[in-house]
Amino acid sequence: MLAWQESAFDCHAKNRRDKGVAYGPFQIRPLWRPIIGDPRPDYFDPDVAVPRVVSVLLYFRESDRYQALLRRKFRYPLLCLYQAGEQKPVNMDYCRAVGSKMRELEARWGDYQRMRQTKPVP
Repeated sequence: MLAWQESAFDCHAKNRRDKGVAYGPFQIRPLWRPIIGDPRPDYFDPDVAVPRVVSVLLYFRESDRYQALLRRKFRYPLLCLYQAGEQKPVNMDYCRAVGSKMRELEARWGDYQRMRQTKPVP
């Protein structure tokens, strides 16, 4: 879901409008260097990007900002923090877009599960 929101699954995406430049399907930014190291090597490789993203999300899960968003009843606080980082205000438009895509994904997954439970008529 995060790669869908950040780059529409484009493994070679580079966001040049972002001051720090964001790389790859998850738009990993150099500001996370203390957590993941230099994000530029192999930025296009999902097998390299996924562990980097997991490290960033685990880092944010331990943050005070995460706890504050939980208290404010944010449904997907880690995804909101992923975009905002530690310093920027949480971008509510981004959080709403993430929430909308997550709800769509959950609905389609429910449709799929119901379809699998329905037995075909012979």
